[in-house]
Amino acid sequence: HLASVIEASHDAVASADLDDIIRSWNKGAESLFGYTAEEAIGSPVSIIVPKRAYAARNRRIDRIKNGENIEPFETTRLTKSGEIIHVSLSFSPVHDARGHLIAVAAIARDITKRKVAEQQLKVRIQQLQAISDIGIMALVSSDLKKMFGMAVEHLARGLNVEFAKVLELRPEGELVLVAGVGWRKGLVGKATVSGDTDSQAGYTLSVAKPVLVENLDKESRFNGPPLLHHHKVTSGLSTVIRGDNGRPYGVLGAHTRKKRRFTNHDVHFLQSVANILTTAVQRKNYE
Repeated sequence: HLASVIEASHDAVASADLDDIIRSWNKGAESLFGYTAEEAIGSPVSIIVPKRAYAARNRRIDRIKNGENIEPFETTRLTKSGEIIHVSLSFSPVHDARGHLIAVAAIARDITKRKVAEQQLKVRIQQLQAISDIGIMALVSSDLKKMFGMAVEHLARGLNVEFAKVLELRPEGELVLVAGVGWRKGLVGKATVSGDTDSQAGYTLSVAKPVLVENLDKESRFNGPPLLHHHKVTSGLSTVIRGDNGRPYGVLGAHTRKKRRFTNHDVHFLQSVANILTTAVQRKNYE
């Protein structure tokens, strides 16, 4: 009866012997990890334990061997497809008739959606704090250079990207990198980007709305400037910073070497920072 209950459980229930070889594997484990019982049983537990989690897993197994109890804990595991998932996990000792430890049983429950939601909430809170900090700076200081520097730092951190920039549009139509993080030393204040529609910044000015790029190498709207290609940028987003009378002051952008699909929340964060900088630029011009 117990075996049938375990087999029918929606949670993943499995066991491994003291040599770390999987000895039992229920339907819940098949569903969670993607391996059938035939594939899993007889395989090492390393097929489902990421390398970075293996040492911590072994320490817990050693504690069970020493007679300690392990409270349920949260960790990561690996599926057959190579996906890292978050699980709530508990270990239990398995003894033979003489009381000798012969195996360790584990019950795993998928908590990936919850962990992703928690991380997204954490990011949103961080972004809101960044907008607040930049907004306060805009109220108390008219130093645009200082404000731009603060803005790109918060932008890079809030979007978790390597590069962020403010490009100022010059009268001759060229865009100058006036603030940035992540770029090679010496480029801020000197590097330029074409203002025509062949660059992401120039294209952003022409459409006058946020522009998202998932893969710059496959982008059909523009080729991207050398500044991005030299830094091996793959994904990014950009929007206009406005000046007086609706004219553009320049472009605010954030970029990463990793391929990434930016969310609506990311776009709203970028646009909120750009709106604050727009207000700061207009106030500076008025003063």
